[in-house]
Amino acid sequence: MSFFKFPKWALDLINSHMANCLWDDYEGHSKIHLANWHLVCMKKEYGGLGVPNLRDLNLCLLGSWIKRFISDEGKLWHLLIDRKYVKSQNIFALHHSHKSTFWKGVLWATQALKFGYRWMVGNGKKVRFWEDTWFGTAPLAVLFWDLYSIVNEKGKAISEIWVENELRVSFRRTFSTDMWQRWLELVEISSSIQLNDEMDSMIWQYEPSGVYSTQSLYVVINFRDVTPVYIPAVWNLNILPRVQVFIWLLSNNKLMTKDNLKIRGVEKPPHCMFCEEIETIPHLFFDCIVAKSCWEMTSDFLGSKIGQDYESIACKWLSSKKFGATNTISAIVLWSIWLIRNNFIFRKQSWKDIRYVWWTILKISRNWKPLYKESISTKMEQWQTYVEQQARAPLRIK
Repeated sequence: MSFFKFPKWALDLINSHMANCLWDDYEGHSKIHLANWHLVCMKKEYGGLGVPNLRDLNLCLLGSWIKRFISDEGKLWHLLIDRKYVKSQNIFALHHSHKSTFWKGVLWATQALKFGYRWMVGNGKKVRFWEDTWFGTAPLAVLFWDLYSIVNEKGKAISEIWVENELRVSFRRTFSTDMWQRWLELVEISSSIQLNDEMDSMIWQYEPSGVYSTQSLYVVINFRDVTPVYIPAVWNLNILPRVQVFIWLLSNNKLMTKDNLKIRGVEKPPHCMFCEEIETIPHLFFDCIVAKSCWEMTSDFLGSKIGQDYESIACKWLSSKKFGATNTISAIVLWSIWLIRNNFIFRKQSWKDIRYVWWTILKISRNWKPLYKESISTKMEQWQTYVEQQARAPLRIK
């Protein structure tokens, strides 16, 4: 992936095999893919599952050749490429026609990397005045788009435009009052240019060292949305990985509750297994009478209200040290409700009474004991004792 731009059909084929593996979907054993691949491939800190995005990775790996091309000036491979393909001193100003497969892939990567590199102006012969980033964090073509759209001197180097401390450009039409003010701003920015005898150089803006790295670009281009507040914290919970994935699916409304099955075209009786309400994620885990009983018991033990809704438990994930025991207990309750619900559907188990829920919670709490950190072990032992008391207590008629 570091030598060629992978064709879309190849990426789609590999992604399809990866998705089938992730969701255990293979010939003769069809499974629903619970989340779209775009979400799955987002980094965990952005709310995704952290599976590599192959297109983004391909681009970032090809970008390392641009770093080498910049740093290896004078070496044999650089001279060969320079003689055969490079018609400009600025690699970001090259065209894509009539190039080898390898070099076309590298030039494809330049379209992303050019926004990450910032030019340090020397003699101004390599840096394009409008199209390259040398002032601030974006090209002047972006910052002053209204002027750039009508300027005649596009693609020109700074040394060609900034001559004898004067900005020498022309425009296709006259300015409005607002554009005149923009022009004055541009002139003020240009006055900061101090040309000298040194070569223009580049620094990578996304690394403190100023040197390009594949990981730093991947982090930037993988982010495509607003970062969710609570979902990334799921991966800091001290619970089993499969339960982390379960809570991630719950947080993204991707669990196959009956309302979500209907959206996927699977027709099932829509009612909750514990009551006659429509089964949704908020209902099953927080609003159902069984869920409410679980959270009431949990709140009584913890001495604070929890489980009214998703946010009441998710907000505590942000501080895993302070709420270590609380977060583990809430994960146990959520996982228990889901297991019991699935046992009723797939194993045809029948409902007896609420004590069945307490025993399930107790069993899971004991099974997870090796995961408990020393800081919460005492609290979790108290929790197990409390749940066992509830499970052994005679039923109360309300």
